[in-house]
Amino acid sequence: MLLGLRPQSELAARFSAAEAVTGECCHALLNHADDELISTLPTTLAGVIALARYMAGLPDWQQPRDHVRWEIDGVAADWHQILLHTLADGFEALIGRAA
Repeated sequence: MLLGLRPQSELAARFSAAEAVTGECCHALLNHADDELISTLPTTLAGVIALARYMAGLPDWQQPRDHVRWEIDGVAADWHQILLHTLADGFEALIGRAA
């Protein structure tokens, strides 16, 4: 074997391991967006605006997937509906505090 060259099988194994870690990280990112970001109630007007702008700017591959089953009042909902509900709840909480 030449100095510095590795057998093809070793390279394939290392590539597969790196690919698995990358896949896990991507899955964790999407789960975070799914479970935390779209359902966390903003507590300030700036927070409502920031959440709306952030979610509007996400590329397709970073948008939440509908693999999670959400519900609003017992009716199935997609992530867009959950996000809009969260933003509306944030506005209502701000209005209630201001009144």
